[in-house]
Amino acid sequence: MTTDQPAEPEDSKTRRKKAMTALQQLGERLLTCRPDKLASLPLGDPLRAAIAEYKRIPNSNEARRRHLQYIGRLMRGTDHEAIQAILDRDEVMDRQMFRRQQQLEAVCQRILDGGDEAISGLLDQFPQLDRQILRQTRLEYLRVKEPESLEVRTRLLAYLRREMAA
Repeated sequence: MTTDQPAEPEDSKTRRKKAMTALQQLGERLLTCRPDKLASLPLGDPLRAAIAEYKRIPNSNEARRRHLQYIGRLMRGTDHEAIQAILDRDEVMDRQMFRRQQQLEAVCQRILDGGDEAISGLLDQFPQLDRQILRQTRLEYLRVKEPESLEVRTRLLAYLRREMAA
């Protein structure tokens, strides 16, 4: 008995090649991950071994290219969608943390450069901060020389990070 519905279209060679290339690129992203991050990902033992082996390969472009293809082939047997989702989520979190750190550094510099006006403006935005701590830290920053000023700045950043996170 024949049906009028067309059979499921098979993946074209182009589509399969794009999927393999995407898995290879995901494998490349795994190569840049920190070891603790790799340990938390749902990778199989052969894939973990292949990633470790890639890092031992000397800077021979052809050998690395072939090994990267091998990693891409091993990726087919993993839950690559879950791995992709975890890496994407962590990348977004890293970007947010980086932006937050930049904002804190800008606030810190504004306090150190601007004095009481900057402190008052900051306290309007963040009333949980302690005016006395900010003023004392700024005065100490102005008094000390270069190496110690970095320590004072670091302490101020730690205080701002702790208090502004709440």
